[in-house]
Amino acid sequence: MTDYYPHIKSISDDRGHSISNFNYSMPVDALRTGDEVRPGDVVKFTCVGEDPKNRELEWTLQSKGGLVMQTATGNEATMTWTVEDGQVQDNQLMVISMRALGTKYHRHGTTDHGVHLRYRVIPPNDAD
Repeated sequence: MTDYYPHIKSISDDRGHSISNFNYSMPVDALRTGDEVRPGDVVKFTCVGEDPKNRELEWTLQSKGGLVMQTATGNEATMTWTVEDGQVQDNQLMVISMRALGTKYHRHGTTDHGVHLRYRVIPPNDAD
């Protein structure tokens, strides 16, 4: 089988969570971090991918609901999430997706691979 599509090699956050064992036939893989974060906290993601055709990779960080928070390019990229008040919930979904630039063909329609990371966002210390 010809390896045409790029793939994510690893995604990690600065809190010690990482995912690197992927099922490329699925549009996304998931990691429930079990971490608690609060509004104002910053989570840094390190993304590593590879393309067999050496195309430039584009990474997108989105929150639940599809709000694009940041994009980056390259085989390795770093993106940050600053937790906001509106994200306080037990199961905040963060989505990192990757696709090759310069082609109209992608493994899963508009993207080549993605990861869902889930965090528990708790209220600030001074919340009543």
